[in-house]
Amino acid sequence: MADYSPDGAVVNGEWITGSGQVVRAVHSPEACEGRPCVVHNLTDHNMRAFPTFFRAGGMPWDIKPPHTERTCPHGIGHPDPDDMAYWISIGEESMGVHGCDGCCQKSADENWERVVRP
Repeated sequence: MADYSPDGAVVNGEWITGSGQVVRAVHSPEACEGRPCVVHNLTDHNMRAFPTFFRAGGMPWDIKPPHTERTCPHGIGHPDPDDMAYWISIGEESMGVHGCDGCCQKSADENWERVVRP
């Protein structure tokens, strides 16, 4: 498999996440036009150095619906800010609850430093 950026890439209508997962059912770019989107319209947030990871959900033990996280160098999944923009827009702020080690509160420069020199 090719190497992709931490953000992932859309290839032939499928999203290859930054961790190498293939997400086949991806919405069209028109569906998110004009707003942040983890697939099509990324913002310049502080966790862009961390690879994306798609949590598909759907199992009885899953407490959250499908969503995207950014995995920090310590292996912690932090809510992707662009994905969170969607959840907040539909009143689901609780999607941001996660086990946290503080990486999502660091500056972008500090996070790039953690990835380059873990």
